[in-house]
Amino acid sequence: MGSILLLLRLLSAAFGLLILIGVIELAYIVLDVDRFRAARAYIYLKVPQLRIAFLTLLVGVIFEIAGGTLIMLAAIGVIPSNMKAALALITVGHLAVFIGLQLLYFIFSGRI
Repeated sequence: MGSILLLLRLLSAAFGLLILIGVIELAYIVLDVDRFRAARAYIYLKVPQLRIAFLTLLVGVIFEIAGGTLIMLAAIGVIPSNMKAALALITVGHLAVFIGLQLLYFIFSGRI
């Protein structure tokens, strides 16, 4: 039972990352960024602001996965339930993802 829940959690994380990549690609299309420059920045991450934005997004996704994992482990009874810690991790993860997406928007729109 635990391995099935872990597999479902990993699939959920993979779909979350795919959605995140889709949002980033949509920003390229909607904001009409030069494709060569955008692809180069996306692949090599030479722009320091892009590094900060992607690291913020990565930290947010990690916090969300950790919080969701705590909830799953508490639900199946492996650890005692500590929902305050899990909800705090998920909230911090949501805030980090929001800040990362805002940074990407500001970078691609030329405001930073």
